Amino acid sequence: MAGTMATTYKKGDFSFIKDSLTRTAYTEAYTAIEKAEAWNLVAAGPGEGGFMFGGHDIKAQLAPYYVDSLGHSGSSYAWTFRSMERLAKVGWTAFVAEFIANQTK
Repeated sequence: MAGTMATTYKKGDFSFIKDSLTRTAYTEAYTAIEKAEAWNLVAAGPGEGGFMFGGHDIKAQLAPYYVDSLGHSGSSYAWTFRSMERLAKVGWTAFVAEFIANQTK
């Protein structure tokens, strides 16, 4: 069922996420990556140090576009961008299907 539902959401529409903070974090990150045209960079991952202590090339490229209305901690930033890395690797439909399936467990 999650796979079928996944196709109803257009790219960038995170309305399937029940938690409003997660929805906002993903929307802001997705928007910045789109504007920076940085999906390949995000898909490659942050390298040593992860997104919390590394990933400086990614942060620098996204900085002009990234709005952090939530005031991320290092941990929540890293978690958000690790999710965006997953999205970049598996594609929108698979990401949505996985999230919906895990959200309903």
